[in-house]
Amino acid sequence: MLRLSVFETRGKSIMGKLFQRYRKMKPTIARRLSEEDYQRYHGMIQTLEGIRPFEVGDYLARDNKGVWPIERVTIQKSFYCVSEPDEEGWAAYQALDIREAVQMEDNFTINGLTGKKGDYLVRSTWGGTGRPVDREIFESTYALMEQ
Repeated sequence: MLRLSVFETRGKSIMGKLFQRYRKMKPTIARRLSEEDYQRYHGMIQTLEGIRPFEVGDYLARDNKGVWPIERVTIQKSFYCVSEPDEEGWAAYQALDIREAVQMEDNFTINGLTGKKGDYLVRSTWGGTGRPVDREIFESTYALMEQ
């Protein structure tokens, strides 16, 4: 298991492989997390990659493989709402920023989250340390930009 540090994810490459630029093409479906959610989940959401903390006012995103929290500031800074919320508060959000990603050749962890061999390490171009994204999810939602 490869353990990555914040320092290792800041350069133009990792493990000899260059980060490439991608745009997220598929909208993210999300709703705002409430005090009731916080009490129910004790401020923690189990994701594919591990347990992630959240605060009231953050957002819960979902797809066909699971759920994950997104910080409120990230939604406000990096997404645009493209639909009206449904009766449960779920709405579609389109990502505005460019992401950088590299497909990993080994199982890896970063910030307590785990990725499998073949998954992608994805980071925003405006900052952040990166996070694992399941290969199937990544390849169905992101498009490589011309370099």
